[in-house]
Amino acid sequence: MRITLLAAVALATACAKPPPEAPKELGDLSLYLFSHFDDEDPDALIAGLEALDLQFQDYELTGDLSDRSFTMPLLEKGDLGGVSAPPNQPVDEQTPVAVMGLSRHDLATNRDLIRKSNYVCIESDTTTFYGRDHMDDVGCFASGDCEVTATVNEVRKESILANVWYDLYKDHRNVELTDGRKAVIARSWIEDAFPSDSGKYSWNQLYTLEIWLASGKQTQRFHTAWSAVSLGVIGPDVYTNIVGDAIDGGFTNADHFVDGEDCKNDRERAYDRG
Repeated sequence: MRITLLAAVALATACAKPPPEAPKELGDLSLYLFSHFDDEDPDALIAGLEALDLQFQDYELTGDLSDRSFTMPLLEKGDLGGVSAPPNQPVDEQTPVAVMGLSRHDLATNRDLIRKSNYVCIESDTTTFYGRDHMDDVGCFASGDCEVTATVNEVRKESILANVWYDLYKDHRNVELTDGRKAVIARSWIEDAFPSDSGKYSWNQLYTLEIWLASGKQTQRFHTAWSAVSLGVIGPDVYTNIVGDAIDGGFTNADHFVDGEDCKNDRERAYDRG
């Protein structure tokens, strides 16, 4: 059963504790931000995002993908922060990949995309259907007036490797840094393993952490995916490159969509899940 931020707040005690110090190393920082997403007090997220902002300064965010993609540590049970994991899936089968990037559009524009119920054009090219149900007033969130919003998503992936449907839970949270800049942090996960159409392969784990951090008229982006798939002969190095390319492709497609460019994916595709 999924645990939302609202439920966590309702169960929180009145005694606030000082947040743990945010890690300085990028991999540990990803785990820290994922696990503290549901904290009632945003201090830990603020500390983590400000540490990430320092990391952004060390990289050319529009440079070669190989220079701004990273291998992350495994997401252990203690890092899940209350989300439900697919049963009986070994942690050491995850392939953790992170990518930094830069959107040429401001934070408010990027945040407004979260309102879209048809999200297919804002994802990688292997995403052929992405239907989003909003669990609350997403307009309030997009305006910056509400702190959190929750979504449930049906996603279709199609590639030369395999075709699969899966159900993805994804929550977003608005955060304001100590210097007044705004950020959005999102956390997503699947709660079950999902077989491919052929039944030969499966998507066994998927967790993501996404960050949008205001940088003047642009937005710094950071996306970590912890995924585990069974795809036969595909080795971990090849799969790591596939995931990194997909994340970066999603960054590019989001900007193109805002610019009004033609979507590579079929935005009008009918829902045809069996």
